Amino acid sequence: MGARGPKPKSKLSVINPTKKKRPNPPFGMVARSRNLFKKIVNDNPVDTFSPELVILLAAFCDMENQRYLSTKKVEAYGVVIQNEVYIPQNLATACDPDAIKQYTYIENPWYKVMKETTASLGALSAKLRAGGVKTTKSEKKEPVSKRDGLMFNG
Repeated sequence: MGARGPKPKSKLSVINPTKKKRPNPPFGMVARSRNLFKKIVNDNPVDTFSPELVILLAAFCDMENQRYLSTKKVEAYGVVIQNEVYIPQNLATACDPDAIKQYTYIENPWYKVMKETTASLGALSAKLRAGGVKTTKSEKKEPVSKRDGLMFNG
């Protein structure tokens, strides 16, 4: 095809370019959640986040912080807690020195919180991935050689 019209004398440019900015963490997030929010935002392309995804990401970061704290409590106290119960022998006195100590075992309430937050994290992560957000950093894999695994790999 032939040339269509005269060549432009100057290069075309946009007069008022708008720069896309990465979203900031919402107000009121704790420091650990805010750091996770910034890390995930920086790992994804700039134009990935719509207002709905920013809200979902903030909820994801807060939920992950709750899961982290509850996991620390479970690690510190265990899944089952030993509860001490004193059964008085002499009901006439308020402080019976002959009281029998019995132990009951109950599930740590932090374990239930940990299970529920882990389930919520899975749901939020699926919604974020459906929106195009990567919540985990992908590592680059080294290329595999075609000769890898051959007898005389050279």
